[in-house]
Amino acid sequence: MSYRPKEATPVTASINKAGEGFYPLHDRHDFHDARLNLIAPIPDGKVFNEDGAVVFDLGDFAYLTDDAPRPDTVDASLWRTSQVIHEGGLYKVVDRIYSDLARIDVTPQGLVVRAMVPGLDPDTLQRLTAAPLHFDVRVGGYIA
Repeated sequence: MSYRPKEATPVTASINKAGEGFYPLHDRHDFHDARLNLIAPIPDGKVFNEDGAVVFDLGDFAYLTDDAPRPDTVDASLWRTSQVIHEGGLYKVVDRIYSDLARIDVTPQGLVVRAMVPGLDPDTLQRLTAAPLHFDVRVGGYIA
């Protein structure tokens, strides 16, 4: 069963059109900024759970291209925000991660452990962490 959205009422269309005047929609710099620090896109645009079922599919949002016209039913700010953030992937958003176990730097070579709580060894921290870690020599490891 496919979904067909309703048309906007004349009042809704008018209010949403007037709302465009509140935002600098001609300024496209935010599209560039939103793609900064992209490390990797989502492979094939799909995220799978442990059972192999698709739990997120960017294809469901294909209508949100950068230049897609805003439907009359959608607020200008909401449409613009949806367009700007529609590309999924892994982005670098911080340079350092602080946890209750370790201080980890985000580097081009990967995650580098710079300090750990006393009594914790690199093998245990790696077992507790899903991502591969590199260890600074000062905390009992090496940087590859």
